[in-house]
Amino acid sequence: LEVRIQARSHGEWAKEKLLTQLPPKIRWDLALAKRWRENVRVASWGRNAADIRLRYKLRRRQMRMLKRFAQIMKWPNLAETMDHMRRRDADDTLDLISSDALAFFSGFILPGATFPFLIMNTLIDVDPDQTTDA
Repeated sequence: LEVRIQARSHGEWAKEKLLTQLPPKIRWDLALAKRWRENVRVASWGRNAADIRLRYKLRRRQMRMLKRFAQIMKWPNLAETMDHMRRRDADDTLDLISSDALAFFSGFILPGATFPFLIMNTLIDVDPDQTTDA
């Protein structure tokens, strides 16, 4: 639906009119679909879930943002946490840490009050210290 709405054959006024008539749930789904199209690439796929590899266009930016957030928070074991994050990035497993980490590193963060919780949960999940484990 997102691709069809954004087709060049449709005028801007028609797109805007259609979007105002859609229910909020559909508009949020379209926003998520747009974020996916803009920021995620399927690097490899196969028959098993383990064969699927996604590439996140915003991953590096999100890693810098998380590091800056940890510095501002004066995170106790910042060096170990950043080393762990870099290792997981090198292994291409950042998104496997938790669902919050997947949302954060992929850039699938929709506007709203959840962002502070998401970045904090991601930092806790990336931290290798066992005292931060739930």
